[in-house]
Amino acid sequence: MLNVTARADYDDVSAADRERLARIACTAAEAAADRIGCKTRLAALPGRQLASVPVALRPAKTAGGSCSWFAAHLTQQGQDRLPDRALAIPLRNANPLEGCLLAVGPDQVGRIADELNDDQRDYARGALTHSPWWLRTASYFGPEAHTVGYEALGAQDAIIKAGTAGHADGAWWASSVCDGKPALHTLSSSYTYDDILGSRRLNTLFRAYVDDITKRRGCTDVTYPDAKDFRNL
Repeated sequence: MLNVTARADYDDVSAADRERLARIACTAAEAAADRIGCKTRLAALPGRQLASVPVALRPAKTAGGSCSWFAAHLTQQGQDRLPDRALAIPLRNANPLEGCLLAVGPDQVGRIADELNDDQRDYARGALTHSPWWLRTASYFGPEAHTVGYEALGAQDAIIKAGTAGHADGAWWASSVCDGKPALHTLSSSYTYDDILGSRRLNTLFRAYVDDITKRRGCTDVTYPDAKDFRNL
């Protein structure tokens, strides 16, 4: 399988821009397949204008699409120190990548700060000015599962091997098999927020995410990080 992506690294990407990017990706995929001697079976581009993509954070308790699992988690577990804002994308099970962005708004930062000790309260002040608190979940399927890594503190970026599970340097990952192909499910966080949540909260949240996406996509052989390594936070 060959996946080709075209992206625009600027704000205010219009519908016309997105249609142009789709054509560029299709052309590039056809050219790459021809160069390596592969047959192509590309779906035709839609004849109508592409649907808009959300760009603004919304209340997390009513999130849908790729963040609906988090809204359900809040209903079951309560708000606690978790994010109160979310940015979701529509669900497409054929997508080789699916993600959800979660963020902590200023009011929620203030509520969390009220229960922190003096040292951690400094983190909260940073979240209001220059270092926002956020979480991001992302899943990669098929060939994309072999291209995932994370930024290792004080070392070269680390590549995550499909079929493994673990957590390090603000990155969490689990593995599964979806449609007979490898898949990696990840959660990443801003480094100051990682300490505020603690590993047990993150583990519970991550398992809720992985449980949801693997069930929805019919994945098997799910491998989670080893819970015995988590601190009692």
